[in-house]
Amino acid sequence: MRIMPISDSPTAPTGFGTNTRNFSSVFAEAGHTIGYGGCQNQRHDPQWKTPWPLGQNAKHVNFELLPILHPGQEKFGEKSFDSWVGSFKPDLLLTHLDIQMFAHITDRKAPKQATVPVVNEKGQILSRKERADMMNNLFKGILKETYGSAEEEKNSQTSGTASQETSKK
Repeated sequence: MRIMPISDSPTAPTGFGTNTRNFSSVFAEAGHTIGYGGCQNQRHDPQWKTPWPLGQNAKHVNFELLPILHPGQEKFGEKSFDSWVGSFKPDLLLTHLDIQMFAHITDRKAPKQATVPVVNEKGQILSRKERADMMNNLFKGILKETYGSAEEEKNSQTSGTASQETSKK
């Protein structure tokens, strides 16, 4: 899946930048293609790398840095957004900044290059909870794919114990 998070730059010393870099790294490690739209990304870098997992320097993940802002011409990407979405062509757009910074995205009636999941297949607007559930299910799937499931491990250990007890009888 091609995922385009939009936030502070992954190098910015902010919670938005740090958190977005971290979940982008999880997605990249799971095999997704990341086009990170960072508001302070100084330049386009198709192979930017960052240590992952955190706290070590031996392993890295790569993703593409997209400089969302044309220097001096816009505040939150309202002019450059279309060109980066058009060239990266994301399947999923994740916005992780204060909502007022995304009016140029949320105010659109019919996006041309990307669809932000705000309506269901019947055209009804999804509630905040429904959208949160969609994102949580996506994250759970990636985490399960990457790290396995604690429930599966528990079931595996339980069935192993039951098999051992049966063989003892």
